[in-house]
Amino acid sequence: MSRNERHLSMQSTASTDTITRAFNKFSNVPKTVKEYCPRIRILVMGKRNAGKTTLLQRMTRSSDGQFLLRTEDGKLIDDPGSILAPALEASPLRGHSHIDYEITYPSDKDYIFHDSRGMEAGSDDEFRVLKEFIKEKQEMKYLGQRLHVIWLCLPVDNDRPLGELEMAFFEHATAGVPVIAIFTKFEWRITKAYDQLRDDGKNIVQSRREAPAKALIDFGEIQNQRFANVPNPPAAYVFLQEMNTDSGSSEQLTQITRQLVENKVNQQLFSEIKHNSIKITMAISLVQYEIP
Repeated sequence: MSRNERHLSMQSTASTDTITRAFNKFSNVPKTVKEYCPRIRILVMGKRNAGKTTLLQRMTRSSDGQFLLRTEDGKLIDDPGSILAPALEASPLRGHSHIDYEITYPSDKDYIFHDSRGMEAGSDDEFRVLKEFIKEKQEMKYLGQRLHVIWLCLPVDNDRPLGELEMAFFEHATAGVPVIAIFTKFEWRITKAYDQLRDDGKNIVQSRREAPAKALIDFGEIQNQRFANVPNPPAAYVFLQEMNTDSGSSEQLTQITRQLVENKVNQQLFSEIKHNSIKITMAISLVQYEIP
């Protein structure tokens, strides 16, 4: 037995302390996530008019839409204009992607957003900027500085959703950053399903009741066809509707985003203790599965 193995035996104080610390972190996930990622860093992608601005305001519970914009070195921009809006003529940032810039909302301090500002798939230059940004973020020393999740907003309010330009994004790897495909404006698909049910002879009550499920099934066929053979499929799918009304909810997206970040934190914890001992790693694995 080597000296290193003796030092890290399961009876040693160092091993016990390591297990205790890891147990405490695994047993209090929200606190641990806050420790490693004080703010969840999200890259928001999607073509203009995909509902990104509305989504961010809903996620951060922003009633006035006010946000703060900082450069990559932390300098606050006094007059950011409307960086997320389709019309950028009044913005001093017009003509630049500024994907490095950080967008935060005073109404919710849990998130940092980076926006592609309408950067649409299909351009080699755009993909180069995107890949360089993701690579740079993933090489940051601390987990809190890295990119945690990518939201790709895909509006489905037409008869030709998920075109070649949108799907081209999934041909490229994202350096381990999970991608959530967010299908926005899904109310259009529900309305279409409702009209089809009515054409099939269903009454109004039946059609209203069955339309949401039919919309998911019908769109699921499109989704399965388009994502069947992509090299880098999304980690999760979210369907959003009526986001510009009080009935719209981003709760599912919030939960999925936080779960993906929790997985990243757990991976980081295992990475930190892996060099100590295989026995310790196994013990922590058992502890994790015993937590209700």
